[in-house]
Amino acid sequence: MDYVYNTWIRSRVFKIKEWSVYGESIWTNNDVEGWHNRLNSRCSNRGPVPFYPLIQELFKEATAIPLQVRMISEGN
Repeated sequence: MDYVYNTWIRSRVFKIKEWSVYGESIWTNNDVEGWHNRLNSRCSNRGPVPFYPLIQELFKEATAIPLQVRMISEGN
């Protein structure tokens, strides 16, 4: 308990107002990196991604956008 109290509550580094980032802008690119990883794994097992398989996967992604927009707008 002393560790938590001294490190977080009484710390000059971690101010209480900085504990929650609710409603703040996202500062990471984890979503993009996850999408990029998934795209790479669909196109190639290892090494550089071949051009035409990449185009095919990007086309599949593009055709899914209207459905994704609709689902988001309907709250699904």
